[in-house]
Amino acid sequence: MRQLARGVLATLMPAVVLSMAACGGGGGPEQASPDEALDGAALAAASEISTPDEVVPGPASLTIAVTSPEGVDSPGLDAAVSVLVGRPDTRVEVLAPAADVSADVDGRTEGALAPVDATTMTGHAADVVNGSMLDVVDVLLGDADGPDLLVIGFVSRADDSSASMSAAREAVARGVSVLVVDVGGDDPDLGGAGLLLSTVADFDLDALLAEPGIHVLTVPACVAGTVRGPVAVDESSADEPAPPIDCTSPDVGPFDDEHEAWAAGHATLAARGSGHAIP
Repeated sequence: MRQLARGVLATLMPAVVLSMAACGGGGGPEQASPDEALDGAALAAASEISTPDEVVPGPASLTIAVTSPEGVDSPGLDAAVSVLVGRPDTRVEVLAPAADVSADVDGRTEGALAPVDATTMTGHAADVVNGSMLDVVDVLLGDADGPDLLVIGFVSRADDSSASMSAAREAVARGVSVLVVDVGGDDPDLGGAGLLLSTVADFDLDALLAEPGIHVLTVPACVAGTVRGPVAVDESSADEPAPPIDCTSPDVGPFDDEHEAWAAGHATLAARGSGHAIP
């Protein structure tokens, strides 16, 4: 399968090589090789990373909507917004539930909901609705001038029975592509996930917007070593259990599916017909 630009992060950060703390605890920071994801302070600068000359910029006046079932105050939502707000020629809309509605998979509020002004955890402008993720999609797509892409993240669960995937299916049914960013581990590495999201937005935007579909960027948790990637692969069978993760593996692919890539410690980008629990 096509592998997404190994060495991308070395191109994006030519002057500095940072370390990425392992997700989910265990092991200290390591010196990152050029094809490894970066961590921590790099998140704040992620939106300022210059695009290499050979990468075609995204379309002008692109509108990206960002939300999360974990609510407007969630660190994951704030991290995703922080990466996207600085993109050139891009308008970022933030609309999220007022509280964590991860357990409300199919709920919907009767009648119109009026969004209320709010902010994310670090002060990015946002709107909130006192409703579910399906309510969020209804509000976002209620106007003819809806977003070009809906980003749901960073979330800790995006399997088929999750609120994230329920909202993603609804948005796709109404003609909008969705990118779900699913980050594993009890202490998820939001900085590393932010740089992986920035990489996907720079290098794979055309594929995301080609036609309405659900795409999942999965960032597995490492006990030791660092997550590498992302790599573009086929989805794995939902019937197969997720493999053990070895982020110290020397395997750099190419990989046939998500499970092969996760097993070798790589983040993946896959178009999904159904969701999976991530490792």
